[in-house]
Amino acid sequence: MRGFVLLFLGAIFASATTLEERLSRLEERLTLGTQESQLVLGGRIQIDSVLSSQSVGGAGGSNGFDYLFGPQSIKAFDANEAGEISANAQNSRLFVQTRTPTQEGVFLESLVEIDFGGVAGNERVANAHAPRLRHAYMSYAGWLVGQSFSTFMGGEADVEQNLMDVVFVRQPMVRYSYKQGAWQLDSALELPETTTHEANVTADVTPTAHDDDRVPDAVVRIGYSDTAWALQSAFLGRYLRADTHTAWGYGINVHATYTLPNRDSMTIAYRGGSAIGRYMVYNYFADALLSSDVSLKPLDIFGWHGAYRHWWSDTLRSTLAYSAIAMDSSAYIESASMTQSAFALHANLRYAPLRNVLWTLEGIYATRYWGRTNAASMERVMVSLRYDF
Repeated sequence: MRGFVLLFLGAIFASATTLEERLSRLEERLTLGTQESQLVLGGRIQIDSVLSSQSVGGAGGSNGFDYLFGPQSIKAFDANEAGEISANAQNSRLFVQTRTPTQEGVFLESLVEIDFGGVAGNERVANAHAPRLRHAYMSYAGWLVGQSFSTFMGGEADVEQNLMDVVFVRQPMVRYSYKQGAWQLDSALELPETTTHEANVTADVTPTAHDDDRVPDAVVRIGYSDTAWALQSAFLGRYLRADTHTAWGYGINVHATYTLPNRDSMTIAYRGGSAIGRYMVYNYFADALLSSDVSLKPLDIFGWHGAYRHWWSDTLRSTLAYSAIAMDSSAYIESASMTQSAFALHANLRYAPLRNVLWTLEGIYATRYWGRTNAASMERVMVSLRYDF
């Protein structure tokens, strides 16, 4: 994103009478405690409109899966709920970034970013949505301390609505990154949070968070990138704790992207493991079950995707992607409504008529399976306009 400094001229110049006074006040406001510091304010304006073949449920404006995507977007068919259109600007963002030189010759940097995906508004009057913290961290000499994207993330395709096997978490962490040529190694300790289902659960419900964790999640990620290849493997280790019950968990996220001489690219990815439900598809699946014998039973979850991106011209591109996710439900009791697996097919057209403007037209066909014989499908069309500043 290209950032620029917003000047609140009215507040600065309200009582200044001469040009010299105004310039002096402006310099004071932009000093940031040291004259060497650089301040950037930027963000994006994004408007999304989504037409779904089936309502995702919830009051208008209150369900994030009007514009996000996952198995929770696919409901059993109901003729009374067929067809839903929604629009919002919640994906708009603002960030403040600073960069300050130090006596060691290394820059001390910081970033704070918000979007508007917090407490939801409604679609009746104001469509007001509360700001929500995305990132807040400082970085220095390879170290990052604060809240950012999990080190376990990576490997997504060029689509607007996320893939069915998306890995997504933002959380506080301490991370160290070391880069040597085309290689980079990242290691991190990140905020833990165990989520569970009761062993006798008979329907898809939001997993329960226990706030009993004592050991941070640990992630190691290694990546390689050159003009043709981008390779990455991330390994996650977890120690679950719910009440006094504990269990170990692990996960892996590997992906490869190959760029052809004509700029087209192909991506394949696999992510899976035991007790990684919190890291996949917005914690749709739990990390583990609290069983009747009061022990934790980690759940096995795995997903994969493949994507091909084609450039029609310097300003027009398309991506075709297939993604799927599945859970080993053998730990659950026999249930007619627990989700077992889901897949999705994405196809889009993305057009950048101006330097920082992007139009997206994207279609999705997806199916969710539950129980032994049940399935539901949905179609979705999204139109999105984004301006990065």
